[in-house]
Amino acid sequence: MKKIDGLEAIENCPLCDLPGAFFSFMDCRDHLVSGEVFSLCRCTNCGLVFTNPRPREENAERYYQSEKYISHTDSQKGTMEKVYHLVRKHMLKKKLGMLKHTPSQNKTLLDVGCGTGAFLEAAQNEGFLVKGFEPGEKPRETARRKGLDVMGDKKELKSLKEGSFQVVTLWHVLEHMPDFLNKMKHFSRLLKTGGLLVVAVPMYKSFDAGFYKNFWAGWDLPRHLFHFDHDTIKLSAQKSGFKVVKTQGLPFDSFYVSLLSEDYKKNPMGKLRAVVVGGWSNVLAFLGKKPWSSEVFILKKTNGLSRR
Repeated sequence: MKKIDGLEAIENCPLCDLPGAFFSFMDCRDHLVSGEVFSLCRCTNCGLVFTNPRPREENAERYYQSEKYISHTDSQKGTMEKVYHLVRKHMLKKKLGMLKHTPSQNKTLLDVGCGTGAFLEAAQNEGFLVKGFEPGEKPRETARRKGLDVMGDKKELKSLKEGSFQVVTLWHVLEHMPDFLNKMKHFSRLLKTGGLLVVAVPMYKSFDAGFYKNFWAGWDLPRHLFHFDHDTIKLSAQKSGFKVVKTQGLPFDSFYVSLLSEDYKKNPMGKLRAVVVGGWSNVLAFLGKKPWSSEVFILKKTNGLSRR
């Protein structure tokens, strides 16, 4: 594999911290931006899958510089963009429904990796006092033009007052964070007692992931640094002061990810096959045979952090 500049190698598992307890099992190409090839490793102790080596944090931004990175734009020019935004409109209602039991007084919410602010805006309209964090300059400015309170400085995120929020949301964001476990611990400190951390991630053990293998769009290397299953999410929760109280599948994601995967394979009959693969993936998930293509984990803050 061609050497790529600006990468760093991980020596200890980012979840269980064991040195060298992992092996490389698959190479995947970055189909979205660079065309470069990256490796996936799996920890033999805890099972976490992670991208290794990975871009250094100061070099990561270049892998997001694409008009095709849909979550960072409100454009609806192409077919995939139109599909994405149609699904997003439906999913905003579903996401808010997951928070229906939040206390009605002074509902405070922090959306990390808020993109152009679509979920923030919807939550605000439902009575939440909202704040967002988005490191990308273009999507952040789009969100601010909507009148939303969105930070861009990581120091500002770190300096937020403890116990400020009832809900922190990470919609397909956790997998992008180089120090995800420390971030989860920080979010625990930001939450009030009994507060909720809502995490949505792709599930690499889903049927569609197995079908497309290294063409599966859910890998999204090297932007996705970590790749979770139920066990590693549960362990991450335990180590950062949470417990998993609910999981919920995102059935539209299997179709969207399958469409992208077929696009990467340049299959002329791809749209038809994507519908079949995405549909069957959902059937197996509904029957409990496989995880959903993406799932939401609702984590409740517990009394303390366990030792790493």
